[in-house]
Amino acid sequence: MKSLAQSLDLKIEEQLSSEYDFKGYSINTLSPKKLAIVKAEAEKMMIPADDMTLLQELIKLRALTKHRNEGYDIDLLLETLVDKLSKYPEDAVIKALDIIVDKSQWWPSWFEIKKEVEYHCQHRIALLDAINKQYKHTEKRKLKKFLKSIPINSECN
Repeated sequence: MKSLAQSLDLKIEEQLSSEYDFKGYSINTLSPKKLAIVKAEAEKMMIPADDMTLLQELIKLRALTKHRNEGYDIDLLLETLVDKLSKYPEDAVIKALDIIVDKSQWWPSWFEIKKEVEYHCQHRIALLDAINKQYKHTEKRKLKKFLKSIPINSECN
């Protein structure tokens, strides 16, 4: 985050709850052009892994954990998890799956996987949310400016 902020002259302020838990970010007001650049750079940090990489990581997790033979189709399970995980950044998924192997000897539920993955990309998601809020705010300002520029005709037919 710091390198992105420095390279684009972006002022990022971390927002914390009253218990000092991370809540998100706020960013300084930027020109529409600079905001588009910042958004593109932030989106690059969210690039997901390809399906084959995800499948390899899940197979590794499967090999390193114990699991009950619950009679479900392993292909369907892996396909579903690949689909779900393809919405998250590659490095966050790989790190999360590595940590899950070290934390537990058992095959995790989707809830456990999702919780770990989201922990590892929460700052990127929060930054993208702050950028999108700023983007919407900028669009509203442009619309208001445009509407004010339209001459008002007092005669209505």
